[in-house]
Amino acid sequence: MSQIAAYSPALIPAARTLAARGALDKDLATAFGVPFTTIRAWKQQHPDFAAACRLSPEAADAAVERALFRLATGHDRETEQLALKDGELIRTTVTEHVPPNDKAATFWLRIRRPERWATPMVIRRAGPDDLTPTEETLREIEHVAYEAWCAAIDGEPEMEGDADTLARIDALAPAAAPADDTDPLQFLADHPPP
Repeated sequence: MSQIAAYSPALIPAARTLAARGALDKDLATAFGVPFTTIRAWKQQHPDFAAACRLSPEAADAAVERALFRLATGHDRETEQLALKDGELIRTTVTEHVPPNDKAATFWLRIRRPERWATPMVIRRAGPDDLTPTEETLREIEHVAYEAWCAAIDGEPEMEGDADTLARIDALAPAAAPADDTDPLQFLADHPPP
């Protein structure tokens, strides 16, 4: 009797439960005691079984987390090796150790423990035209003082503030220039450009 004939609709609830826990096709094959290719054939021939084997998004995420964890910590896996000896095919099961992957471990730790493993902040070096924080603050103060001085010149109401601040703003005002009563157009007429 072939492996495909061993299919039974009674496998659907078990396949659904295993898929909800993140089981992949290879896990289903192990659980049902059949080769991986048989699970694929069942899924192609029986749409109900294929639907039961689909991973939910949560189960898929859990499966990826488990795979990432195994990759980050290292694990053992069994592989089958084939050899031909004296015209006879010999199958041997070998246990291989997969060493931990440092990139996977770093990624895992950055997500799970960001307080200790997050990527360090990149400190940008100031260019020749960049201002330091102190210079930026001074520039803001200078701007506020200039605005207050302009408002005072224009006759707007005085700014709120203490007397010392207002005195400093008044000190920024240039000395009053003597009034020039000459007509600029007459000056140009009397002194033409060369």
